[in-house]
Amino acid sequence: MPTLPPPEGPTLTDVRDGASLGAYLGGALAGFVAHESGHLVANLAYDNPPAVEGLTAFGFLPFFAITPRITCYGETCIDNNGKVFGGGRRGKFVIVSAGYNVQHLTSELFLSLEPDLRHVRAPFRKGWIMFNVLLSAGYALATWTRTEDDHGDAGNSARLSGIQRDLFGLLLFAPAALDLYRLARPGSSWAPWLSRGAKAGMVGVIFSF
Repeated sequence: MPTLPPPEGPTLTDVRDGASLGAYLGGALAGFVAHESGHLVANLAYDNPPAVEGLTAFGFLPFFAITPRITCYGETCIDNNGKVFGGGRRGKFVIVSAGYNVQHLTSELFLSLEPDLRHVRAPFRKGWIMFNVLLSAGYALATWTRTEDDHGDAGNSARLSGIQRDLFGLLLFAPAALDLYRLARPGSSWAPWLSRGAKAGMVGVIFSF
């Protein structure tokens, strides 16, 4: 009687059937909702009603995003109703950067609470982390290639903070690359701390201007 091979262990995605694919895509969807919810909560914290606006990713992919409808002229910012926005340039940066800061927070929670996540069957959490990684990498690529929409988070963040766009793209790419490495190599002792430092640095940009 032939011997059956042992069942395949957990992988980076855990996608091997319809149910696991559904859980993986559900995690990616949850990551997207969390990202946009970050923008929404930040807008409401500043008592600024946001709007949903269409945009194009990489210059050709139609998409949408929650935007604050705030225009800044130096340190003075005006909301969509023509009133001075009390949060100023820094407040708008908080709103615009909230999405990827939520990504950093959720990925950090998953990887810190379960450092050996690669070897655990968790398609939902892995789908969420991979969404975070790919979105940050996509922002960085669009920034470097100058194909990001005018309403995009990375370009707006770079302009508001005064950080050169290519450098800001690198600041976004670094945590994504490090988190992917942490997922693939859970035994790393240096990657978690470097990743956390990069994420803390992104939050620290809020206080740099």
